[in-house]
Amino acid sequence: MKQAFAALAAALAVAAPAAAQEVRAGDLTLSRLQLRAVPNGVPNTAAYLVIANAGDRPDKLVGAACACAARVEVHLSQVANGRAMMAPAGDVEIPAHGELALKPGGYHLMIMGLKTPLKDGSTQELQLKFQRAGTVTAAFPVRARIEP
Repeated sequence: MKQAFAALAAALAVAAPAAAQEVRAGDLTLSRLQLRAVPNGVPNTAAYLVIANAGDRPDKLVGAACACAARVEVHLSQVANGRAMMAPAGDVEIPAHGELALKPGGYHLMIMGLKTPLKDGSTQELQLKFQRAGTVTAAFPVRARIEP
């Protein structure tokens, strides 16, 4: 039992720094970066993060890109009339002194036309384009299981 607990504690200690990774750009802080791993042959996936804005003025997420895919778009998933739907969201505002959470079931980065499989445990760089903060490059941990 002690060995199992020690192994679990060691695994959590290794995982904690990846989960705690933050990227700062001007007034923005990007955290909780995650990119869903997919098996060979699956052409699309999604990335998630939280963008906090400590500034006095709003900013906007206006685009994204990744060398791993043909294109990246901000999408919004929602349920309307009892049906789950997803569509491009266009520019998304990060309010002054607020945050925008991109998470499953809501806003997310839709990564389409994957050029290579994304394996659990790897890392993939994405470029996020903001109206005020400019282009920010962030390393997203690739995970088979997305953390809430």
